Amino acid sequence: MLDTKEELTNLVIYCVINYLLLGVQSSLWPEFFGSFPAPMFLLYSLIFFALYHPPKWVYVFVGISLVLFTAFSAVPIEIYLFLLILITTSLQLLKKRVFWQGVTYYMLCSFIAIFLFHLGYYILSWGLEIDEAGKAHIQWGFWILQSLTTLILSPIFYWFYIQIESATRGFDTSDVEEAL
Repeated sequence: MLDTKEELTNLVIYCVINYLLLGVQSSLWPEFFGSFPAPMFLLYSLIFFALYHPPKWVYVFVGISLVLFTAFSAVPIEIYLFLLILITTSLQLLKKRVFWQGVTYYMLCSFIAIFLFHLGYYILSWGLEIDEAGKAHIQWGFWILQSLTTLILSPIFYWFYIQIESATRGFDTSDVEEAL
């Protein structure tokens, strides 16, 4: 079992990466790609953390991510809180039932996470928002393009997170090296 110092170091690294990725998603991406939907950069580290870390640390990461996400968005904090808990809990339950090492599992979880995010956001905004302007509307083209870009870039982030885990926690990278 890993000691608290290793987990804490790992948590800080992921929080810094999450902060940088949120900046890329909200500021840098629109500058270069205009209105083309950005991948859900905010989900990549959340997915990896939910799959490969103990639940205690996952929910600490969810709390920190909640603060970061709300700083970059106008979405109400209670909607983000529910969505992050929904995604992490769903992925951990899936992991208990079906799990295999590798990039394909991470890609599957990326697809599930973005699906849950969009569906959950739509349902919650209609249930919690009082003002009509705050309610989400189905934007099929946007959702599909954002899901595809998130899925397409997920192997890069899987490789990146495996390298971080290898450096900080001694994670086995043999399955990643075989896939590349």
